[in-house]
Amino acid sequence: MAILRKLRGIAGMALVWSAGFVAFWLVLGTIIRIVDPPSIDAGEGPFAMAPLFALLGGIAGTVFGLTVAFGERRRTLADLKLSRMAIWGAMGGAAMPLLLGKPLGNLAVFAPLGALLATGSLALARRAARAELPVNEPDPLLPR
Repeated sequence: MAILRKLRGIAGMALVWSAGFVAFWLVLGTIIRIVDPPSIDAGEGPFAMAPLFALLGGIAGTVFGLTVAFGERRRTLADLKLSRMAIWGAMGGAAMPLLLGKPLGNLAVFAPLGALLATGSLALARRAARAELPVNEPDPLLPR
């Protein structure tokens, strides 16, 4: 059962990161389209590129989820620190441009995006863990 829980967590990470990458691109692509329309070629509009960013975000989220599942396997959600998760996320976000051979300037965008998505993912996971608690049990995520 523990492996199923980890797989569910990794799949959840992939979905959250996929949605985050798409939202990021929709906002950025719309801003670019307004500010500098000639820089966006035909077929590169915000909605046309959304599936690609969903795929990239899903891959990055899966890699991040696997990294956390194996790198932090002895820790509970309560033990994970946001700062450490932000570092893991920045590394995961930076991995995509590096693996795709994109210019190093992309790291300045994707590393902070990864850190933001990682800390957001941890916050969502902690919230979900609290929602699954029976009413009479104390919250294990709160300090004692």
